[in-house]
Amino acid sequence: MQHSVSPLVESLWRFGIVGLIGLGVWIVLRSGRVMLGNAAFAAIAAAATAALVARGTADIIAVVAGVLAAAACGALFGVAAARATSTGFAIASLALWAVELSMRAPAGAVLRSQGSPVFVVIAVAGAGVAAWFYARSRHGRAAAAVGQDERAAQGIGIDPVRVRVTAVTVGALLAGVAGSLSVFYPGFDITAYRLHGDIAAFAAVVLGGAGGALGPLVGAALVAIAAVAPVTKEHATAVNAVALLAATIVLPGGIASIFSRAARR
Repeated sequence: MQHSVSPLVESLWRFGIVGLIGLGVWIVLRSGRVMLGNAAFAAIAAAATAALVARGTADIIAVVAGVLAAAACGALFGVAAARATSTGFAIASLALWAVELSMRAPAGAVLRSQGSPVFVVIAVAGAGVAAWFYARSRHGRAAAAVGQDERAAQGIGIDPVRVRVTAVTVGALLAGVAGSLSVFYPGFDITAYRLHGDIAAFAAVVLGGAGGALGPLVGAALVAIAAVAPVTKEHATAVNAVALLAATIVLPGGIASIFSRAARR
């Protein structure tokens, strides 16, 4: 069944989904590790939520169950990969792409949706505020300390493994929110998380900047706007590559760094 979605609605949905997954990537990045497969947890949540909705489960219960499934899988991955080196962790996260490629959703699971993006926009706004407070919390500061100098952090009593397991779990939970809510998008297609979700989320962090929670959201907004531009539908890969290259050369701190510098003046 085909659904007609206006460019504005599509942009808002993309902003919310990419923003949530990108915030998850950013949280893990603060602990000194690069997560290249966070969209896999969104796919897991989407598959679980869609299956429950197809069976007649109440929407809110289906969403919560999908989010919890994603968080649980994130915790398992975190426990397995937290002790790996930076390179090892990144390679291990690539294995999550196999999960994305294998995910399937039952047909007819989203027919009740009207496609309003209000809930996903509220979710990403709430997640952005929560991430801002997280960065200033005791655990957020511990994660930043581990990311900057793991040995020094251990010297003051911080457990890097616990910090990274928590970061991956929280990142997976945020991706799970994105995945579960995306089930109610009229154009829902779980195959959209196959690599593209990770590329978009990583691009959001790079473009927006990893210096704070605002960065991934700014980047997500740019990705969402670019996604509905006619040129990107034909040359999406090239446009994204050029944008990432330009951002790393011209604004290595991301676009959000402009606002940070202005605020300090």
